[in-house]
Amino acid sequence: MKELADSFAERQKAGSSETEKGEKKVEVVCSKHPEEPRLFCKDEERAVCPVCEFSLHQSHKVVPVEQAVSELKDLLKSDLESLQDKRDKYKGVEETYKKVFQVVQLDYDRGEVSFYAPEDMTPICTLRDTFTEKLFPFQYWKAGDAKTADIKICQSEIPL
Repeated sequence: MKELADSFAERQKAGSSETEKGEKKVEVVCSKHPEEPRLFCKDEERAVCPVCEFSLHQSHKVVPVEQAVSELKDLLKSDLESLQDKRDKYKGVEETYKKVFQVVQLDYDRGEVSFYAPEDMTPICTLRDTFTEKLFPFQYWKAGDAKTADIKICQSEIPL
């Protein structure tokens, strides 16, 4: 496939023949022979001309280029859909995180941990204590959303 792409790029740089409308006509040929690739070797994942197919790819699985293009487009579409689904899930998690992040306000300098309602930032609870060492909270919620779920803060040490 790389050889085909390189051949294509070289021909574009050299300037291919122009049609009457001024558009460039791109002619793709085999990197080893002056033949147009009409077949696709699935084993090596590259387009091949009939000469290459006959001499080098006899034992390989070879299909017409059009069929390979169609299959690869379908594969690309499914991969794209999968990535879009993952992106949507990520955005959902990010939104949830932003809502949860608005709930907890931590103030270590004065020894306070404050909890606020995310809708209007009204204080829910403020814990006041004197901390003798740095506090790194580990927060998690039980089943439910940020409004109704129970929150637990566990002390854990994280080396700096």
